[in-house]
Amino acid sequence: MIQGVYASPVTAVLAALLIAVAAPGAPAAAAGPAPLELSAAWGGVSRPGRMTELRVRLSSPAAGTVLLRIASAGAVIESALAVRRAEWQEVTVPVPASETVAVRAQFPDGTSAAGSLPLRLAEEPLLAVAATSLRPAAVSGAATGRTARVEVNAGELPRQHQAYQAVDAVLVDAGALAQLDTGQLQGLVDYLGRCGALVAIALPQAASDLLRKEAGCGGRTLMLLADDASTDAAVLSVLAAAPAEPVGRALLRPLLPQAAGPWPLVVAAVLAYFALAAVLLAFAGRPAVLVTCASLATLAVLVGPHVVQPKPRLSIWAESESQDHRGRYSALAETTGAGRGTRTQVLPELLQGAGPCAVADADSDDATGSADSTPPPHWRWDPAHSRFLTVTFEQRLFATAAVCWHGGFPLTRSASTRRLGSGGILVTNRGAGIWPAGVAVQDGRRYVLPVVPPGTARVLSASAQVPESPATDLAAMSGDGDSAVLLWPLELSARGVEHLPARAFLALRAAHDMGGS
Repeated sequence: MIQGVYASPVTAVLAALLIAVAAPGAPAAAAGPAPLELSAAWGGVSRPGRMTELRVRLSSPAAGTVLLRIASAGAVIESALAVRRAEWQEVTVPVPASETVAVRAQFPDGTSAAGSLPLRLAEEPLLAVAATSLRPAAVSGAATGRTARVEVNAGELPRQHQAYQAVDAVLVDAGALAQLDTGQLQGLVDYLGRCGALVAIALPQAASDLLRKEAGCGGRTLMLLADDASTDAAVLSVLAAAPAEPVGRALLRPLLPQAAGPWPLVVAAVLAYFALAAVLLAFAGRPAVLVTCASLATLAVLVGPHVVQPKPRLSIWAESESQDHRGRYSALAETTGAGRGTRTQVLPELLQGAGPCAVADADSDDATGSADSTPPPHWRWDPAHSRFLTVTFEQRLFATAAVCWHGGFPLTRSASTRRLGSGGILVTNRGAGIWPAGVAVQDGRRYVLPVVPPGTARVLSASAQVPESPATDLAAMSGDGDSAVLLWPLELSARGVEHLPARAFLALRAAHDMGGS
């Protein structure tokens, strides 16, 4: 049995459309004598530091809960899996790719099993090819020169969309898609909706229409071919259209809300300590009072900073394109501790598909982003709902620790913009909901964006400019020059972040309006 596989209606329809061209699948491998078996998506190949998918098959000697601990690339992932006695079960977990992934399973009867899985890391862009009828010469020449080709069978495609980070583009045909299970189809649809680069060959028309509807980035990262004659050009096209890596912590840090940190508390405690000592020396006549008060003050100075910890600061940057069904977000939680200990950050459920930032995104010596060496962060994975729930990290005295994660979210906003001769721009709300006030960024200008009801247009005057800020600078970086980027602040009310100092923004790249309003 496979834990944590969800299927959307789109996935169910796509599976039904492909079943007619299904090829006979290979029989499942027989269970070996070892209680723990490990494998990885993409045949164990990945770009270094990116997320891939680990598959753990295990057979427990007793019914109950198996505790899994996975260590890879400076992160520890923990998960609890409900099992039956002597029944082989499988769980898939997104993990950061490293040369070796280590796994330990603690069984309900107190016994344990451990194993490790080596991965092959590739520095060059990876093109994953899963096809049953592709000619050997169909992908060659220019595409081969730009990428390293990885041949995989249908069973090696991941179920968790985060694992598609391991490769740069995917090529499939109808025969391979028909062999995917429901979880794999859902992962592929989620990947495509997040602007994943995909070339699909000889699909049924209805299946092609569904993929086209689900594709993100305006469909630029999806190529649907009738045959494999122009595969090379299609691969190069989707690679060029694929968006850049998600916003990293270096760009998220300027978005963090300002916070005083622990130092005001420490300074206040020290001043109170010396003020109390001066009063006692001046007015207290008995040594016992001096000793008692001095001891209490010292205890307060030592223990107080550990008890009253500053809250983590949170910044979230979400971005998408007009008419896309899904968007992408990056989040950073940072805190400066007044004492040692562990801190747990809840990953809000509204921020779907959360996963650790790539290792290459770290701008410090350790996985949490603190200046000194600390234990790696511990991510808790829920196999029943296929999502990370929390991340726990060690806090050092006066050291700044940070964790960041990426994911996706549903989106319904749609917009178009057009330049005007006066230097202003015309913005049209083509969605079904009202927009709040925000900012429009184009050609280095920052326009005041008023509230815009659905189906209406507003002229943004060049005379009303918004001052520069880290958020508007980041919005300008995500534009393409032809159309404006619309920027709104977001209100956060999800469990785990509602009481945190937080700043969140949504950047929507509008469609280019070629005609009138």
